[in-house]
Amino acid sequence: MQAERLKMINSMIGKGIFGKVEAGPSSNNASAFVRIRPRFYALDFETKNKMIGIIYAYYCTGDDLDLVILEDSLSGKTVGSFSTIYGGLKMD
Repeated sequence: MQAERLKMINSMIGKGIFGKVEAGPSSNNASAFVRIRPRFYALDFETKNKMIGIIYAYYCTGDDLDLVILEDSLSGKTVGSFSTIYGGLKMD
């Protein structure tokens, strides 16, 4: 299952939806960071939630921290997060 998730993540990077996806942890207690590109913003919320959910499932394996941080690829600012503890995707 992890190989399929990685393939989907790489596909989304190739389509210009994500600029970069990398593992944490960090001072933010995140398991992963996603740099989102302008194409991501044009998607409906449900699609965004599913895409980030794939990243969450790949990087948050149960032993890790339970958080994916979304950063804007142009500004570098944090624009959202994803965690099952907090109900999925939250956009700032």
